[in-house]
Amino acid sequence: MTMIDARKLDTNTVIEADLCIIGAGAAGISIACELAGKGIRIALIEAGDREYDRASQSLYSGYNVGLPTDPPTASRIRVLGGSTTAWAGQCGTLNRDDFEVRPWVPYSGWPFSLESLRPYYQRAQTFMEFGPDEIAWTAVDDRPVLRLQDNVLEPKMFRFCETTDFRVLHRERVERAENIVTYLNANVVGIEQSESGCRVTGLRVRTLEGRGHIFRANAFVLAAGGLENIRLMLSSNREAGGIGNDADIVGRFFMDHPFVYSGVVHFNEPAMEKNAHVNEGYDRLSSMHWRMAAIQFAEDWLRNEQLVNCAVHFLRRPAFKTTKEYNSRAGVSLNALFQALRAGFPVGPHWSRHIRRAVKGSRTIAKSRVAQLGHLVRPRSALALRVTLENTPDPASRVYLTSHADKLGIPLLAVDWRIGEIERRSLNRFHQVLGDAMIAAGLGSIELRFEEDDTGWPSSLSSGKHHMGGTRMHSDRKQGVVNTDCRVHGIDNLFVAGSSVFPTGGYANPTFTIIALSIKLADHLRRKLS
Repeated sequence: MTMIDARKLDTNTVIEADLCIIGAGAAGISIACELAGKGIRIALIEAGDREYDRASQSLYSGYNVGLPTDPPTASRIRVLGGSTTAWAGQCGTLNRDDFEVRPWVPYSGWPFSLESLRPYYQRAQTFMEFGPDEIAWTAVDDRPVLRLQDNVLEPKMFRFCETTDFRVLHRERVERAENIVTYLNANVVGIEQSESGCRVTGLRVRTLEGRGHIFRANAFVLAAGGLENIRLMLSSNREAGGIGNDADIVGRFFMDHPFVYSGVVHFNEPAMEKNAHVNEGYDRLSSMHWRMAAIQFAEDWLRNEQLVNCAVHFLRRPAFKTTKEYNSRAGVSLNALFQALRAGFPVGPHWSRHIRRAVKGSRTIAKSRVAQLGHLVRPRSALALRVTLENTPDPASRVYLTSHADKLGIPLLAVDWRIGEIERRSLNRFHQVLGDAMIAAGLGSIELRFEEDDTGWPSSLSSGKHHMGGTRMHSDRKQGVVNTDCRVHGIDNLFVAGSSVFPTGGYANPTFTIIALSIKLADHLRRKLS
């Protein structure tokens, strides 16, 4: 693979290719790998460099105006390999009902079934180098899978890939491909269309140093991430409201995975803490266990109760991080302030609220800090309940452009993340069912430790940094941005790859599904461009 630094090209260089892929993260690299050596000239355009650069990362600045979530600068990585460079490596498929129309979930349903995507999931397993059958175990090493209430709760298996960084995982495969040229420090600042608007004719690219270039190709793939895909579409052809935005859908139906640390689990027998649902090293990249099981609602029961998908993992954490004080409103706000200062990004409109909460809850914080100091003297751990919820699609949950711009003149994003009432009902029911099932099975009990925020959610609520929706897939152009082939409606040669095309997102981490969809798209592009 040839790598070219766009900063070293002569100004106004014109690059010709058969296919331009914008973004060298999970989606972009997956497509490039699938087309390696296929005779299709590929320009892989990456805004970042080989290594992290703060100036480049600052172009991801944005605003959070909805539920508390990390700003783009803290949730996306602008570097070769994209956010796989900071990914925990957890791989799991979506569930069958995630693809189906559920009458109690508005706007639900994909234009194809799980069975249609299953062959691509199998290829994705090989792509991640853990074999075609390793998502479907019934046991996890020698660790037992908990059998709780049949037909109500069931295990769901996940695999952790050993190498998470795509710069490392697929370097040799891409470097051998003579048909791929990667351009670094190349920021796409505009997508040009034909006069009729039915084709993309080129990309305008600029470096932070001000050098501009033009990329031309027969086909283009937006694979810049769950937020940047939206930003590029909205900021290009703004006179028409953005590219592919005839129905005012680009940026809408934004989803993330709500994470809630809601308490702890107590097992009657200490040996049971070595079960398949316990993760001993989730805070690190990848895991101490290469396989793990979640506990989720059974599909039929979920349908009868008309709830959304959710699941729990038991995460080993320092005991002080599982206390009600640590996960209180004051504790969460203080931690948010510390994280913002350490990372060098602003908390945004929530800054003053975090300060007020921290000051008001000073006694609670003091108690939490005493427990933290005690941990230094006598380290103790506990098994935290971390519940992950499906986020239902909502057109009011959206990402949109602001009047502020980055150093290249591209408008910054505002993220208005929203969660519906059905998610709250599903969380409450899950706690109830899990607690009853643990007692009925004689395994132990759960202890809920949280206080509610002023939003009515547990104050420990956070986002999974799993940006989905915004360029959703639907066969009807009035209800979606891309079709079944991930092609933008009304544009012959523009495709979108990544989680922004998800109509719904289940609760599983999206990266594995991103890879499967990217392989599917690569097959389509091979037929189209050959």
